[in-house]
Order: sequence, then structure tokens, then C-alpha cells
Amino acid sequence: MHLLSDMRFCRLCRLLILLSGLLAPCLASAASTRVIVHPDSNVVSLDSVALQGIFTLRDQQWPDGRPIRLLVLPDQAAAHQQFCREILGVFPHQLRRIWDRRVFSGLAPAPRVVADEETMRRQVATTPGAIGYLLHEISNEGVRVVLFP
Repeated sequence: MHLLSDMRFCRLCRLLILLSGLLAPCLASAASTRVIVHPDSNVVSLDSVALQGIFTLRDQQWPDGRPIRLLVLPDQAAAHQQFCREILGVFPHQLRRIWDRRVFSGLAPAPRVVADEETMRRQVATTPGAIGYLLHEISNEGVRVVLFP
């Protein structure tokens, strides 16, 4: 009887180790995502609703009235795909459709597409009202990292 409970405990431990190994990359990638803004921005944190409003072009002004300048990576960039899925909860093609609808109906300017994350950081640092994102280990120099849940 005692041997049977020890075997169950060992199986449970192995299952937990396996699950933690499978979940660790997901948690690590979400934890490494950084939303960045121009250093003069008053924004300290944004919740998921605010991020969705900004990245779907619904919200076009910061709380202080300045225009939001949205910078994004190309649709095919792995970092953009990961950001869309994990942070915004949409696929890149869905986000592109939302942008196209708002831009072509004259409701919002198109987001500025930048080539890579280093260019993203430099452009956010030099564009007042800019917001973007970084997923890889790139310096935060010249930008402010915004907290989000």
C-alpha cells in the first residue's frame, strides 16, 4: 500500500516537472515584452484595454492631448506576431484588418512600420508621442518602459 502511494507521488512530480518545462518559455517570453514610449511622455502604466485601444487605432491621443504616434514591426516579423498574440490577444492579420478599416475610412492615420527592434527603439526615442514595443534584449536607452499587467 505504501509503495503504491509513493509511485503515485512520483508520477505526480514528473507531471508537474513536465508541465513547468512546457510553460516556462511562454511565461518567459511574455515577461520579456516591453512597451516603450517617448521619454517626455507622462504615461507610467497602461492596462490591457488601453493597449488594445492604442494598437487598434481607436485611441489617438494621450491623456494630455498629444497625438499618439504608433510604431510597429512588419506583419511577418516574429516579434510582431508574438506581441499581437500574447499582449493584444489577436493574430497579426486581424490587427491589419482593423488598421485597414480605420485608415481607409479616414478615422486614423496608419501606424509607422519600422524595420527592426533597434530602429523601433531609436524612432520611439526621437518621436514625441511615440509608442512601440520590444521583445528582445535591446537597450532601453532613450525611451521609457511602460508597466502593463
